[in-house]
Amino acid sequence: MLAGGGSNLHSLGLIRGSNSNSDLHALGFDLTVFVMIRTRHHSKKRSEAFRAHVERLPEVIDFYRIGRDWDYLIKVVTQGMSGYDAFYQKLITNFDLAAVTGFFSMEAIYARST
Repeated sequence: MLAGGGSNLHSLGLIRGSNSNSDLHALGFDLTVFVMIRTRHHSKKRSEAFRAHVERLPEVIDFYRIGRDWDYLIKVVTQGMSGYDAFYQKLITNFDLAAVTGFFSMEAIYARST
């Protein structure tokens, strides 16, 4: 253990904030979707605009830039399929995306907060 405990780890930048985990299912957020996105345009300006757009969507839990055949992976939690459809409509508004596909989770076998 480092001398100084948790406050020292915060000051060193090794701990960034803290969080609590909510039972999203109990709150009615019962659908988890992993959304794969391929963009048509890869300029820095368009990429920054898309990232800012996605970060503002409250359904987004995690957001990654990935390699190979897809550009982005987004983990989304919504209230059922109608909630996902509402998210999808917001996601694609004003963006020319080449492909968007969703993989629907049937069961979370193991999930750890990071």
